[in-house]
Amino acid sequence: MNPTLKQSTTAGAIHPEFATIEGLAIRYARSPKAGAETVLLFSPWPESLLAFAPIWNVLAAEFSLLAVDLPGFGLSEGRPELMSPRSMGQFLIQLNQHFGLERPHAIAPDVASPSVLFAEAIQSGTFRSLFIGSGACSFPLIVSGVLQQIIEAESLDVFRAMDTQAIVLNSLSEIKPYVALPDPVVADYLAAAANGRFVEAMNFVRAYKTDLPVLAPQLPALATPVHIVSGRFDPNVPVADAEALHKQLPNSRLTVLECGHYTWEEEATTYSQLALDWLKGGYQNPTSLLQ
Repeated sequence: MNPTLKQSTTAGAIHPEFATIEGLAIRYARSPKAGAETVLLFSPWPESLLAFAPIWNVLAAEFSLLAVDLPGFGLSEGRPELMSPRSMGQFLIQLNQHFGLERPHAIAPDVASPSVLFAEAIQSGTFRSLFIGSGACSFPLIVSGVLQQIIEAESLDVFRAMDTQAIVLNSLSEIKPYVALPDPVVADYLAAAANGRFVEAMNFVRAYKTDLPVLAPQLPALATPVHIVSGRFDPNVPVADAEALHKQLPNSRLTVLECGHYTWEEEATTYSQLALDWLKGGYQNPTSLLQ
């Protein structure tokens, strides 16, 4: 392990296990709380459900939590036809049914953001509210950095020839403070990218070019409460994307944090408090809150 990654914390109370959903081994972790509402947390890319370790205990004190590695991400099995926001949105509807959930809240950063928006567009009321961000959702596309390179590349061949472990570690090095990531968590992220998984996951974001134009005209009719959290210095998904999405959604709130892409880790204390305020009632009238 890279010597700069020596840490003092661990993944804590997150204990992953697997379930077979739609024929795929899907990794998840639960923290049940009797009588509490359920909050689904969907893994960001190139990380895994362990990304929620810094906010897990805070949320688990108030809500029943179910964290999931999306198909093809984290350590969940995937298949090519699911590697697009529209297809993933349909899968999330099936996932709710598998776990017997009725209108849970969703915390869905990064690639999960357009996925949950599609789920709501396909079946309104799939989620009670959405807490999203750091994932390109608007069209025309507003992306930059490595994400733009992946989307615009003629093929994935150039990435197959690269050291994907180095790419992931370089991306994680943007997290400030980087030393907050425990070794077991970094190892989990690298495992999620190993054996070609990182390159295959690129097909998901490359599908933005075809899927987001389909989502865009449906956003103004999406009544689900949405809180968008963006990092002002995100090198891949600029704040302009979040601002455009906020304008398109009729029932949304936008918060911009003074950090980069990984808002849930870089600003874990603020992120968890924003999520708590939202889940404990802020979602019921998001447009009345300060924008």
